[in-house]
Amino acid sequence: VDRLTGGSAGIVILDKTTFYGEQGGQVGDHGTLIVEAEGSTHGGATFAVEDTRRAGDWVLHVGRVSEGDVHRDEHVTARIDMKRRQRIEANHTATHVLNHALRVHLGNEADQRGSLVADDRLRFDVSTRSAPDDATIAAIEQHVLDTIARNEAVEARELDLATGQSITGVRAVFGETYPDPVRVVSIGAAIDALCADPSGDWMDASIEFCGGTHVANTGTIGDFVVLQEQGLAAGIRRVMALTGDAAATVRAAGDALLARAAQATTADDD
Repeated sequence: VDRLTGGSAGIVILDKTTFYGEQGGQVGDHGTLIVEAEGSTHGGATFAVEDTRRAGDWVLHVGRVSEGDVHRDEHVTARIDMKRRQRIEANHTATHVLNHALRVHLGNEADQRGSLVADDRLRFDVSTRSAPDDATIAAIEQHVLDTIARNEAVEARELDLATGQSITGVRAVFGETYPDPVRVVSIGAAIDALCADPSGDWMDASIEFCGGTHVANTGTIGDFVVLQEQGLAAGIRRVMALTGDAAATVRAAGDALLARAAQATTADDD
Protein backbone atom coordinates (compact mmCIF):
# COMPACT_ATOMS: atom_id res chain seq x y z
CA VAL A 1 0.00 0.00 0.00
CA ASP A 2 1.04 3.63 -0.45
CA ARG A 3 -0.17 4.81 2.95
CA LEU A 4 -0.86 3.58 6.47
CA THR A 5 -3.41 5.82 8.17
CA GLY A 6 -3.42 6.78 11.83
CA GLY A 7 -4.35 3.90 14.14
CA SER A 8 -3.97 1.22 11.48
CA ALA A 9 -1.76 -1.84 11.84
CA GLY A 10 0.72 -2.81 9.18
CA ILE A 11 4.28 -3.62 8.15
CA VAL A 12 6.96 -1.11 7.17
CA ILE A 13 10.02 -2.11 5.13
CA LEU A 14 13.04 0.21 5.03
CA ASP A 15 15.97 0.26 2.63
CA LYS A 16 18.22 -0.17 5.69
CA THR A 17 17.54 -0.57 9.39
CA THR A 18 19.17 -0.86 12.80
CA PHE A 19 16.32 -3.07 14.04
CA TYR A 20 17.07 -6.76 14.66
CA GLY A 21 14.61 -9.13 13.02
CA GLU A 22 13.79 -12.28 15.01
CA GLN A 23 16.12 -15.13 14.11
CA GLY A 24 18.45 -17.63 15.74
CA GLY A 25 16.32 -17.69 18.89
CA GLN A 26 16.67 -13.95 19.53
CA VAL A 27 13.39 -12.03 19.53
CA GLY A 28 12.89 -8.99 17.31
CA ASP A 29 13.35 -5.38 18.41
CA HIS A 30 10.65 -2.95 19.47
CA GLY A 31 10.79 0.80 18.99
CA THR A 32 9.50 3.61 16.78
CA LEU A 33 9.85 4.89 13.23
CA ILE A 34 9.50 8.66 13.10
CA VAL A 35 8.70 10.84 10.09
CA GLU A 36 9.79 14.39 10.86
CA ALA A 37 7.19 17.01 9.87
CA GLU A 38 9.90 19.30 8.53
CA GLY A 39 10.89 18.14 5.08
CA SER A 40 7.87 15.86 4.65
CA THR A 41 5.14 16.70 2.16
CA HIS A 42 2.61 14.77 4.26
CA GLY A 43 3.43 16.00 7.77
CA GLY A 44 4.92 14.18 10.71
CA ALA A 45 4.05 10.64 11.70
CA THR A 46 5.04 7.91 14.17
CA PHE A 47 4.90 4.16 13.65
CA ALA A 48 5.16 2.06 16.82
CA VAL A 49 7.19 -1.09 16.07
CA GLU A 50 5.76 -3.92 18.15
CA ASP A 51 7.84 -6.70 16.56
CA THR A 52 10.57 -7.11 13.96
CA ARG A 53 10.73 -10.21 11.79
CA ARG A 54 12.71 -11.49 8.84
CA ALA A 55 11.33 -12.79 5.55
CA GLY A 56 14.27 -13.86 3.42
CA ASP A 57 16.48 -10.79 3.05
CA TRP A 58 13.67 -8.44 4.11
CA VAL A 59 13.32 -6.98 7.61
CA LEU A 60 9.67 -6.44 8.50
CA HIS A 61 8.81 -3.74 11.06
CA VAL A 62 5.44 -4.87 12.40
CA GLY A 63 3.27 -2.46 14.35
CA ARG A 64 0.75 0.34 14.27
CA VAL A 65 0.61 4.02 13.25
CA SER A 66 0.31 5.97 16.49
CA GLU A 67 0.38 9.48 15.02
CA GLY A 68 -0.27 10.94 11.56
CA ASP A 69 -0.15 8.90 8.35
CA VAL A 70 2.88 6.98 7.07
CA HIS A 71 3.42 7.23 3.32
CA ARG A 72 5.56 5.24 0.91
CA ASP A 73 9.06 6.65 0.23
CA GLU A 74 9.15 8.76 3.40
CA HIS A 75 12.45 9.36 5.18
CA VAL A 76 12.23 8.00 8.73
CA THR A 77 14.32 7.97 11.87
CA ALA A 78 14.48 4.48 13.40
CA ARG A 79 14.68 4.42 17.19
CA ILE A 80 15.11 1.07 18.93
CA ASP A 81 13.86 0.55 22.48
CA MET A 82 17.43 0.35 23.75
CA LYS A 83 16.64 -0.65 27.34
CA ARG A 84 14.78 -3.68 26.01
CA ARG A 85 17.57 -4.42 23.48
CA GLN A 86 20.17 -4.28 26.25
CA ARG A 87 18.25 -6.84 28.31
CA ILE A 88 18.02 -9.08 25.24
CA GLU A 89 21.76 -8.72 24.63
CA ALA A 90 22.55 -9.66 28.23
CA ASN A 91 20.35 -12.74 27.92
CA HIS A 92 21.93 -13.71 24.60
CA THR A 93 25.47 -13.50 25.95
CA ALA A 94 24.36 -15.43 29.05
CA THR A 95 22.97 -18.12 26.74
CA HIS A 96 26.42 -18.54 25.16
CA VAL A 97 28.06 -18.77 28.58
CA LEU A 98 25.41 -21.28 29.67
CA ASN A 99 26.06 -23.36 26.54
CA HIS A 100 29.74 -23.55 27.45
CA ALA A 101 28.93 -24.38 31.10
CA LEU A 102 26.66 -27.23 29.99
CA ARG A 103 29.44 -28.73 27.90
CA VAL A 104 31.90 -28.46 30.80
CA HIS A 105 29.57 -30.07 33.35
CA LEU A 106 27.55 -32.47 31.18
CA GLY A 107 30.20 -33.46 28.65
CA ASN A 108 30.90 -32.82 24.98
CA GLU A 109 27.75 -34.67 23.93
CA ALA A 110 25.67 -31.80 25.39
CA ASP A 111 24.65 -30.09 22.14
CA GLN A 112 22.26 -27.21 21.63
CA ARG A 113 18.83 -28.23 20.36
CA GLY A 114 17.09 -24.86 20.50
CA SER A 115 16.95 -21.58 22.38
CA LEU A 116 14.92 -18.49 23.13
CA VAL A 117 16.51 -15.13 23.91
CA ALA A 118 13.89 -12.62 25.07
CA ASP A 119 14.10 -9.42 27.08
CA ASP A 120 12.70 -11.03 30.25
CA ARG A 121 14.18 -14.55 30.18
CA LEU A 122 16.29 -17.06 28.32
CA ARG A 123 15.63 -20.67 27.44
CA PHE A 124 18.13 -23.29 26.30
CA ASP A 125 17.44 -26.83 25.08
CA VAL A 126 20.30 -29.31 25.24
CA SER A 127 20.83 -32.96 24.42
CA THR A 128 22.08 -35.05 27.33
CA ARG A 129 22.01 -38.73 28.27
CA SER A 130 20.60 -38.20 31.76
CA ALA A 131 19.00 -35.51 33.91
CA PRO A 132 21.53 -33.42 35.85
CA ASP A 133 21.19 -33.56 39.63
CA ASP A 134 20.85 -30.51 41.89
CA ALA A 135 24.58 -30.32 42.54
CA THR A 136 25.33 -30.26 38.80
CA ILE A 137 22.73 -27.54 38.19
CA ALA A 138 24.31 -25.51 40.99
CA ALA A 139 27.75 -25.98 39.43
CA ILE A 140 26.45 -24.87 36.02
CA GLU A 141 24.89 -21.76 37.55
CA GLN A 142 28.12 -20.97 39.43
CA HIS A 143 30.14 -21.43 36.21
CA VAL A 144 28.06 -18.69 34.57
CA LEU A 145 28.35 -16.44 37.64
CA ASP A 146 32.14 -16.88 37.68
CA THR A 147 32.33 -15.87 34.01
CA ILE A 148 30.22 -12.79 34.76
CA ALA A 149 32.52 -11.91 37.67
CA ARG A 150 35.59 -12.11 35.43
CA ASN A 151 34.02 -9.50 33.12
CA GLU A 152 35.38 -11.22 30.04
CA ALA A 153 35.36 -9.44 26.69
CA VAL A 154 32.81 -10.55 24.11
CA GLU A 155 34.20 -10.37 20.56
CA ALA A 156 32.38 -10.88 17.26
CA ARG A 157 33.80 -11.05 13.73
CA GLU A 158 32.97 -12.54 10.37
CA LEU A 159 35.38 -15.29 9.31
CA ASP A 160 35.41 -17.52 6.27
CA LEU A 161 33.41 -20.65 7.02
CA ALA A 162 36.36 -23.03 6.68
CA THR A 163 38.39 -21.09 9.25
CA GLY A 164 35.43 -20.90 11.62
CA GLN A 165 34.77 -24.62 11.38
CA SER A 166 38.43 -25.41 12.07
CA ILE A 167 38.45 -23.65 15.47
CA THR A 168 38.75 -26.17 18.30
CA GLY A 169 35.62 -26.23 20.43
CA VAL A 170 33.47 -24.02 18.21
CA ARG A 171 29.77 -24.56 18.87
CA ALA A 172 27.03 -24.54 16.24
CA VAL A 173 23.37 -25.55 16.19
CA PHE A 174 22.88 -29.13 15.08
CA GLY A 175 21.48 -29.29 11.53
CA GLU A 176 21.84 -25.55 10.89
CA THR A 177 23.26 -24.29 7.58
CA TYR A 178 25.67 -21.40 8.02
CA PRO A 179 26.68 -18.72 5.51
CA ASP A 180 30.18 -18.08 4.21
CA PRO A 181 31.55 -15.89 5.73
CA VAL A 182 30.13 -16.84 9.12
CA ARG A 183 29.95 -14.62 12.19
CA VAL A 184 31.89 -15.96 15.18
CA VAL A 185 31.22 -14.78 18.74
CA SER A 186 33.98 -15.54 21.25
CA ILE A 187 34.04 -15.15 25.04
CA GLY A 188 37.31 -15.87 26.82
CA ALA A 189 39.53 -15.95 23.72
CA ALA A 190 40.55 -13.14 21.38
CA ILE A 191 39.46 -13.76 17.80
CA ASP A 192 42.92 -12.73 16.56
CA ALA A 193 44.33 -15.60 18.64
CA LEU A 194 41.73 -18.01 17.25
CA CYS A 195 42.65 -17.06 13.69
CA ALA A 196 46.37 -17.39 14.40
CA ASP A 197 45.98 -20.87 15.89
CA PRO A 198 42.52 -22.34 15.17
CA SER A 199 43.59 -25.86 16.15
CA GLY A 200 44.84 -24.72 19.57
CA ASP A 201 43.26 -25.69 22.88
CA TRP A 202 40.23 -23.37 23.07
CA MET A 203 37.95 -25.65 25.10
CA ASP A 204 37.98 -23.20 28.03
CA ALA A 205 36.42 -20.49 25.85
CA SER A 206 32.86 -20.01 24.59
CA ILE A 207 33.07 -19.86 20.78
CA GLU A 208 29.93 -20.01 18.66
CA PHE A 209 28.58 -19.25 15.20
CA CYS A 210 26.01 -16.52 15.87
CA GLY A 211 24.38 -13.60 14.07
CA GLY A 212 22.76 -12.07 17.15
CA THR A 213 23.53 -9.06 19.32
CA HIS A 214 25.57 -9.21 22.53
CA VAL A 215 26.95 -7.16 25.39
CA ALA A 216 30.57 -6.01 25.18
CA ASN A 217 31.63 -7.67 28.43
CA THR A 218 30.16 -10.48 30.52
CA GLY A 219 30.04 -8.25 33.62
CA THR A 220 27.18 -6.37 31.97
CA ILE A 221 24.97 -9.45 32.49
CA GLY A 222 24.97 -8.59 36.20
CA ASP A 223 23.46 -11.74 37.70
CA PHE A 224 22.26 -15.18 36.64
CA VAL A 225 19.80 -17.65 38.14
CA VAL A 226 18.64 -21.00 36.81
CA LEU A 227 14.88 -20.79 37.23
CA GLN A 228 13.95 -24.28 36.05
CA GLU A 229 15.46 -27.41 34.54
CA GLN A 230 13.20 -30.07 33.08
CA GLY A 231 12.88 -32.86 30.57
CA LEU A 232 11.50 -31.81 27.19
CA ALA A 233 11.72 -35.04 25.18
CA ALA A 234 13.79 -38.23 25.19
CA GLY A 235 17.41 -37.15 25.65
CA ILE A 236 16.53 -33.41 25.60
CA ARG A 237 16.56 -31.14 28.66
CA ARG A 238 15.39 -27.53 28.92
CA VAL A 239 16.98 -24.85 31.10
CA MET A 240 15.11 -21.63 31.92
CA ALA A 241 17.10 -18.77 33.43
CA LEU A 242 17.03 -15.08 34.30
CA THR A 243 19.73 -12.40 34.27
CA GLY A 244 20.27 -8.92 35.68
CA ASP A 245 17.71 -7.34 38.00
CA ALA A 246 15.20 -10.15 37.39
CA ALA A 247 17.75 -12.73 38.56
CA ALA A 248 18.67 -10.63 41.59
CA THR A 249 14.99 -10.33 42.56
CA VAL A 250 14.45 -14.09 42.31
CA ARG A 251 17.65 -14.76 44.26
CA ALA A 252 16.55 -12.41 47.07
CA ALA A 253 13.12 -14.05 47.19
CA GLY A 254 14.74 -17.49 47.38
CA ASP A 255 17.09 -16.40 50.17
CA ALA A 256 14.15 -14.93 52.11
CA LEU A 257 12.18 -18.18 51.73
CA LEU A 258 15.14 -20.24 52.97
CA ALA A 259 15.54 -17.92 55.93
CA ARG A 260 11.85 -18.33 56.84
CA ALA A 261 12.16 -22.10 56.50
CA ALA A 262 15.20 -22.09 58.79
CA GLN A 263 13.31 -19.99 61.35
CA ALA A 264 10.37 -22.36 61.23
CA THR A 265 12.66 -25.35 61.75
CA THR A 266 14.33 -23.64 64.72
CA ALA A 267 10.93 -22.82 66.26
CA ASP A 268 9.81 -26.44 65.89
CA ASP A 269 13.00 -27.65 67.61
CA ASP A 270 12.35 -25.32 70.53
